[in-house]
Amino acid sequence: MSTAAEKLRETERGLEQRQADFEMVCLALQQDDRAAAVAAIRRVMAAHSIRPEWDKFRQMTALMNRANATLDEEPSYNLAAADIPVAFAGLAERWPKYWPLLEAEQTTTGNLMAATAALLFARTSPYRGLDLARDAALRNDLDAPSLNACGNMLLEGGEPEAALAAYRKASVVEPRNPAIWSNLGRALEGVDQVDEALQAHRNAVALMPEHPEIAFNYGNLLTRVWRLDDAERELRRTLSIKPDHYPAMLALANNLQAMRRCGEAADIYARVLRARPDDPLVWSNYLMNLPYLPTLGTDKVLAEHRRYAGTLEQDVPVSVPVRHSRAGRRLRVGYFAAYYRNHPAGWLSEAAIAAHDPGRVEIYFYINNRSEDGALDRLAPGLAAVRDISGFDDAAAADLIAEDELDLLIDLSGHTRDNRLAVLARKPAPVIAAWPVSYWNTTGLTAVDWLIGDPLLTPAKAEENFVEKIARLPDASICYRPPEHAPDVATLPMLANGFVTFGCFNRLAKINNAVITAWSAIMARLPEARLRLQCRSLDTPGVADDILGKFRELGIAGDRIDLIGRRSHADLLADYGKIDLVLDPFPWTGSIVTCEAMWMGVPTITQYGDSIVSRYSMTYQKVAGLDGFSAESIEDYVTLAVQWSKRAEDLALLRERLRAQVAGSPLCDGPGFARNLENLFEMMTADRG
Repeated sequence: MSTAAEKLRETERGLEQRQADFEMVCLALQQDDRAAAVAAIRRVMAAHSIRPEWDKFRQMTALMNRANATLDEEPSYNLAAADIPVAFAGLAERWPKYWPLLEAEQTTTGNLMAATAALLFARTSPYRGLDLARDAALRNDLDAPSLNACGNMLLEGGEPEAALAAYRKASVVEPRNPAIWSNLGRALEGVDQVDEALQAHRNAVALMPEHPEIAFNYGNLLTRVWRLDDAERELRRTLSIKPDHYPAMLALANNLQAMRRCGEAADIYARVLRARPDDPLVWSNYLMNLPYLPTLGTDKVLAEHRRYAGTLEQDVPVSVPVRHSRAGRRLRVGYFAAYYRNHPAGWLSEAAIAAHDPGRVEIYFYINNRSEDGALDRLAPGLAAVRDISGFDDAAAADLIAEDELDLLIDLSGHTRDNRLAVLARKPAPVIAAWPVSYWNTTGLTAVDWLIGDPLLTPAKAEENFVEKIARLPDASICYRPPEHAPDVATLPMLANGFVTFGCFNRLAKINNAVITAWSAIMARLPEARLRLQCRSLDTPGVADDILGKFRELGIAGDRIDLIGRRSHADLLADYGKIDLVLDPFPWTGSIVTCEAMWMGVPTITQYGDSIVSRYSMTYQKVAGLDGFSAESIEDYVTLAVQWSKRAEDLALLRERLRAQVAGSPLCDGPGFARNLENLFEMMTADRG
């Protein structure tokens, strides 16, 4: 018999013995013979504590699951480590009366300690499991799969540094385990060690190129570092391995959107939606892409939001809270946010929330993904309570909110990332309003009564575009908090250059072909003019080449256009000193970008229409007292840009005074905005529909 054959037979005998021993454990447990079960488990652990090599992983997993199948029930856990201690933990899960045994034995070996941690983390006590995983990872008797499992728990539990240490140890024990390298890459991402993370993912792909999750993890990191061409390749490769890998499909669609290929993205979102019609994440991605499609009408956008709401609300139990008496107490208001940080949602609402009158309103804040960047902390002194709902399911979160007996709940997030619209669908407050500081459309939910707008952003004729009733503030529906790190306003570049420099610092996805056509018409009428585009998508060479190619097709030489990729926020603000006028994209115009441009002394040429996204720049500039820069048609938009390019003296004077003008306008009046908002609260809660 050959050596290979002998090894194979030896392996088979070992597997047969493992199965026989494990079946003895199952039999003892079924017969409720504690002494026999304890003895059998200890025999199994002593005889089979060596974890098989990676190439035997699938065989061992199948064996363990077959052994458990003798219990006449489907295995309820995945023996990812293919390890007897993990099986021990699994058996204890099935028979709770054996928990004391597991508790007594859990520190016998590091592997059993890790297995117990996994069981606690997934099933009964996540915090206790996380503590045990942290302790287990420090031991020296864990095998690589157990270290990997501890790393996974620590990473999911928000401890990337501890996870990183566990994965590093695992990669030394089993340097040819692709799953460990892939997870190590994810942990390195979490601590912003991007170059090493890329190498870890490359190692994983080299070891197992046909594993869809490994390809997917690598593709996700490439997207994060804005290597969009490479990310597209890796995500498409993921789908060639597993065509129904829906997270990869969503990631690819998001990637294509960032590359200005929004129509292709829409097709993929729709395809995923057909396969997963009840998935809220898919719906939110699909709906958020709609405004990027320039030919899609507002009626279609409304219809799609209604369609999602019907899916979300059809099986949700709704119990409308009682309207509590207001006699002798303040109005109780809750803000409800997916996240709240130094981001447009914060920059366009913080000044107002911080200025609420505590004698008039009592403010609660509900957060699903809390950031540590200080934005929410700045609001804390004026809040009655901050409730973190990230650990609550939808029903429990709704109950928590209902227990606070609010008069009004205000959603700040709509369909943006990490939203909890399913909580709103349960109607946890008697009145719910949407404040579109980060989402730009109707929620679609019948549970949401109001949408906060203003006369310019949401005029009377726009009401048909929303499920909600419109509650209008007298000026703008946002309150801008200028960044403290903004540099001083620079001198108008045109005075020194002798020619106009246009700029646009919006997302590239907003710059559709119709926008490029209009900009090319402007550039053609002004042969000396230059255009500066800044967006992190432009770090991808293929994206930059595509943009320049579109301009060349329309007769505009590429050397007249400067393409700048990712910049820090402070540097981006300073770069407004290099442009004379902003050219707004359409139909989705600037929002926070337009406010920042004004703060840096630069007006925006904008074209507005009927949709809310097309009216941002027009609204904010008018509220700041900036007239003469808004056009109703594309033709007028082109004409305005050309005309203003020839008014250097007027632009220079405007630049000198614009920051003070914005600061003194309703756009930046936090206390005044808060009083108007509180008046609106009274109106919305007084209404009985």
